[in-house]
Amino acid sequence: MKKTRKVLSLILALNMSVPMMGAVIPVSASTSMPDLSQAAEDFKSSTKTNQDFMFIDTGDDTVAIALYKGNGGEVVVPEEVDGKKVVSIWGSAFKDCESLKSIEIPDSVEYIGESTFSGCKNLTTVKLPNSITSLANNVFEYCESLTDLQIPYGVEAIGEFAFGKCINLSNINIPNSVTSIAQYAFDDCNSLKSIEIPSSVTDIGVCVFRYCYGLESINVDSENRNYKSIDGILYNKDVTELVACPCGKTSAKIPESVTTIGWAAFIECKNLTNIEIPDGVTNIGEHAFDGCQSLTSVVIPAGVTTVEAFAFCGCPSLKSIEIPNSVSEIRIYGISYCQKLRDVYYTGTKEEWNKIEIDEFSEVDLEDATIHYNSKMPEKPSTPDTPDTPDAKRGDINNDGKITAKDSMMIQRYAVNLISLDDNQIKAADINKDGKVTNKDALAILRFTIGYKVEGLS
Repeated sequence: MKKTRKVLSLILALNMSVPMMGAVIPVSASTSMPDLSQAAEDFKSSTKTNQDFMFIDTGDDTVAIALYKGNGGEVVVPEEVDGKKVVSIWGSAFKDCESLKSIEIPDSVEYIGESTFSGCKNLTTVKLPNSITSLANNVFEYCESLTDLQIPYGVEAIGEFAFGKCINLSNINIPNSVTSIAQYAFDDCNSLKSIEIPSSVTDIGVCVFRYCYGLESINVDSENRNYKSIDGILYNKDVTELVACPCGKTSAKIPESVTTIGWAAFIECKNLTNIEIPDGVTNIGEHAFDGCQSLTSVVIPAGVTTVEAFAFCGCPSLKSIEIPNSVSEIRIYGISYCQKLRDVYYTGTKEEWNKIEIDEFSEVDLEDATIHYNSKMPEKPSTPDTPDTPDAKRGDINNDGKITAKDSMMIQRYAVNLISLDDNQIKAADINKDGKVTNKDALAILRFTIGYKVEGLS
């Protein structure tokens, strides 16, 4: 195979492991007010305080809440202060206020900034004003006690990570005024079972429902002109692109009309055991099946020319894959962290295989597999299941009998929540025996691979 040596640092590779493309957020969702430090500099002479809030005079008889400094509990934001109308709450004003349990915001408030309630872990009740037009980036991120929320009609945009890691959010109403839902908007909302997309939505970013392991159905209003749902899976309106499969799905039947499997379409569908990709598919996007931990086999259709970056990354149960001779390139981590991959069925010749440009990270897994030239995948893969080793050797995270940089990379991906490890792997990864798996353990493995003596590794 043709090797492509790309000069990439480990950090760059890790940064690329999370898709960054997606819907462009409208100005109403992305524009943020000055942060508090800037406010203090610009408005020193116009700062007002009372027992619970610090206000900033914004002119025209209006003020903004720059900081909440009260005792939490049930908080009601005032509509006026000294005869001046409260029109905005600046970003991070209530951030990490763990004593906050409920918040009521008057209709005088027209803007709520980024991360305003981020980290309010005990916030359970929110009454938003009817006057706002957007939910800013990270506005309710890490609000772990929030179970439901009524988004007011008039909101047009839901920003990035707006509800990120709201792990108990089980009920959310998206009104028929929302036109855009930004990438990662509901990231790690484990308690969501289903969600309704209204007819007004025209733009949905990538990874909107990543790590929503309980999500089984994305339902689109039949009047929506841009999107459609079939069996709870999100497609574009003409069903030529599969946009997003809920992470709670265990199986998916892709319609024959689909030609594109979009960016991160099946990301973290960890219970998906098999998938039949229609022959008409010509493009499988980056991160398409990243993190599909139960996927055991896959056939790439003959029209696909490139295995995109991270397309089949983090599929530890993948044992066999069919690659057509139309493929000319396998990009960075295109097929990687597939510890059980043993059979690659290639429809072309050995000479054609050797001409494929294969990223060096993908090359590691492919070199461990048997390449079957001029072959299609049989109904039952020829290689029998490899039994799991009960107790993994320290440092050998992928249980392949060797301690290599690949094991170090697994720890690094685990440390930033890109992959999960089972109990044996975690035991093997704790090199310094401090009860945690961190980048210190990854560094220890790297030192061992270049000849340093590391206690516990041999």
